[in-house]
Amino acid sequence: MLMAARTTAAIPRFASSFQARLAILLLVGFALCCATSVAARDLTEANKDALRSKVEGFVAASEAGDWATVIDVIPPKVLGSLAESVGAPVEAIQRVMLDQIAEAMAVAVFEEVAMDLDNNEYGELADGTSYALVPTVTIMAVEGDRFRTSSKTLAIFEGGVWHLMRIGNVQHISMLKQAYPSFVGVEFEGETVEVIE
Repeated sequence: MLMAARTTAAIPRFASSFQARLAILLLVGFALCCATSVAARDLTEANKDALRSKVEGFVAASEAGDWATVIDVIPPKVLGSLAESVGAPVEAIQRVMLDQIAEAMAVAVFEEVAMDLDNNEYGELADGTSYALVPTVTIMAVEGDRFRTSSKTLAIFEGGVWHLMRIGNVQHISMLKQAYPSFVGVEFEGETVEVIE
């Protein structure tokens, strides 16, 4: 099933401050580029159904502009690692992210987020952590121009809960591997971005 949402998220015009960079790093799309994967041993059908529910909830929150719920899908380990690296509590990081979204609403708009749940790829890290890659397409309008990004969303299954995260550039990959050392050695390819009419 292809889940699509029309959302009104926006990003800052320029990412010159820590707050703006943070908002862009963690909130824009949660899309993941391709990763090497193997068959996950421990994922049950119930676990996979839970992933579908998580994605559906994420899409619904995006449609409603419920950004607190959207940020809540980010893996706690990633937020904790980021908070430690900048010397701020996780709650402060989350407040910054929400504030930046509120300030940036007029700059760029996510017109569509589509996640193809019928073509997930499942894998397992060396430490036993299960993950999934969900094919994802986002369409964003920025000051009159429209862009389509094709990638995959990383879903990490941890503590019986699925979390979603974007890995769109070197900084994202570094953030992921700092929080999850078992991803070290996994190669990631870049997402594709095209200008559309």
